[in-house]
Amino acid sequence: MSPIKSVLVSLGVGLAAYFVVANVGAILPDRGDSTVALIGTEVSPSLAPGATEVPNRGTKSGTNLALGAKTLAPAGTIVAPTPVVSITPRISSLVTPSISPTASVTPRPSVTPNPTPTLSPTSTPTPSPTPTPTQSSIATPSVAPTPTPPISTSHVVINEIAWSGTASGSATIPKTSGSVDEWIELYNSGAGAQELTGWTLCADDFGTAIVTFSAANRIEQGAFFLIERTDDTTVSDIDGDYISPFSKTLVDGGLHMTLRDGSCVDGVIIDEIGQGPWYAGQPTANRTSMERMSASAAGTDSANWATWGTIPDSNGNVDSTGRDAGGNPIKGTPKFKNSVTP
Repeated sequence: MSPIKSVLVSLGVGLAAYFVVANVGAILPDRGDSTVALIGTEVSPSLAPGATEVPNRGTKSGTNLALGAKTLAPAGTIVAPTPVVSITPRISSLVTPSISPTASVTPRPSVTPNPTPTLSPTSTPTPSPTPTPTQSSIATPSVAPTPTPPISTSHVVINEIAWSGTASGSATIPKTSGSVDEWIELYNSGAGAQELTGWTLCADDFGTAIVTFSAANRIEQGAFFLIERTDDTTVSDIDGDYISPFSKTLVDGGLHMTLRDGSCVDGVIIDEIGQGPWYAGQPTANRTSMERMSASAAGTDSANWATWGTIPDSNGNVDSTGRDAGGNPIKGTPKFKNSVTP
């Protein structure tokens, strides 16, 4: 055979051997005893179970090539066919993987953080309104309450009394007409004018009215009100504010006198002079008047009264106003500030 043909045959055999080795390695299980010898390596033949060794009839280039359990003859050698070994896999060697059931995983409860409490502003309690009593809840008293007597808010007072008359006319020295020259003065210490309509000046010892005022009578704020008995000549040089015969003479022994808003029976007492003798004044030939010291002090306090001329001013003088019917100076201060007033 020619060298070229011999090379081609060797290449063909080599390719066939490569193909067999590649396929047998894929079919047979790897037992760790398959050995592929490289060129130039001498390999002891290893036969697969049931394989028949083929006698070495010759070598090519002095090389024995073992492939698995087979020994390849050199090119140009007739090789007995190797029977195909059927390998049945062992059932026991096939391990069916056990599939573990899916584990039931109980989820861990999620922890919700406690929220930071929000401080609510302290609210001021709203007081409950006091219920308005209904008509049915108001008990009607079985006994009518005793009415409280009205209280006077007036500041009109009895300010001066000429209870002994004047030098020209008195109980012992009457005028030709038989009248007695007695006079009384009122004073308004209040903050406004005062109407005297329906008022009465009373002699309470006898329960009679000395005078009863009409609608025309009025006292201005800070003013004096002169009451003259019988006529306007009792104080001849000063006009009187009320002129009328007295229903009761101002007896020298004294009177319990009241000024009332209303009648002498049930009128509201505005001012009062206590019972007994007069607190001051002279019934003798001097005929001095009884003067009040303070309009704000009680009229029933005897220390609040003094006889005209007994308390001089800081200069040693004693005020005197007015003249009687005979032109004599009156020992008093009709319609003027009292001489004993501080």
